[in-house]
Amino acid sequence: MDAPKQAPAPVVSRTFGPEALVAVVRHANFRATQLGVGDSPSTLAHVRCPQVSLDMLELGSAMLFKGAMAADLYTITAIIRCPTPGHSYNFASAFADGCIGFYPPGGQAEAMIPRGYGNATLTIPGDRFRQAVDTCFPELPAAVLRHGAGMKVPAPEFRAVQRLVEIVRATMADPEQPLASALAREHLEAELMAAFLTALRGGCGLLVPPPDVRIGRRYQLLARARELVDAHLTEPMPIDRLCAELGLSRRSLEYLFNDLLGISPAVYLKRMRLNGVRAALLRSEPERGIVKRLALDWGFWHWGHFSKDYGYLFGESPACTCGKQPACR
Repeated sequence: MDAPKQAPAPVVSRTFGPEALVAVVRHANFRATQLGVGDSPSTLAHVRCPQVSLDMLELGSAMLFKGAMAADLYTITAIIRCPTPGHSYNFASAFADGCIGFYPPGGQAEAMIPRGYGNATLTIPGDRFRQAVDTCFPELPAAVLRHGAGMKVPAPEFRAVQRLVEIVRATMADPEQPLASALAREHLEAELMAAFLTALRGGCGLLVPPPDVRIGRRYQLLARARELVDAHLTEPMPIDRLCAELGLSRRSLEYLFNDLLGISPAVYLKRMRLNGVRAALLRSEPERGIVKRLALDWGFWHWGHFSKDYGYLFGESPACTCGKQPACR
């Protein structure tokens, strides 16, 4: 009798830096920017079934994600834990635990995700998803299928997803590695598809009209503010200039950033620059003076303050980042 087929074991990785989180969704094209302090690692876990993939993320610091989903996959992200509100800029809405995001192939995604956030993301090949929808959810709204949506899911349907994810996590820790069995993954895939599609159906049933115009305008203002900041990251950018460009008072600008990003405009500017230095360091070979030179390129003229701020945000010194020296981790 033939032995059961075996597949690669599930993968779990721990990371402190934003650069490793770009693979949070399989085959997506993301950029991750660290907004909060990195005093604990983020964790990524991945299970590959015959056709679908399950990725589970736990964030150790607040992050800003921006990019496009895989060009040939449908994506459903279930938000398992969200201690404070997050914000989806592409859907112009806040989110919390018990919500899901649905993305068509190539769908755009941009979000501020708070520290302590945990999700489970199912990626499904286009043919497999459309076949399942035709069978199980033919009433899926055409607008949602084309453009995606963020939605709250009824509690019973969401609990079913949550319980299944908890079982998968516990099974991944089993030293017997039952998920290395191809047959086990076939059964898991069927359960994942059923649970996530049921959650999607429930969420579509609760979809509300488009957000209030005033709320949508706030997201538009933030997008414009971030565009201005990002276009001048290596140049002086006084907050008063930003206010003048947007037609906002300093207080209104502070409220906008704190409400939708969780940090002030000045802190956002500094942390974007620190992320810029980090990206440059990761591309550089260690050499004398490289850290100070790159820090100055990104607007940090006070070495002591820069080193302290960098270590506070990323949990390591700039010298440790340069060349990714393992001894510094």
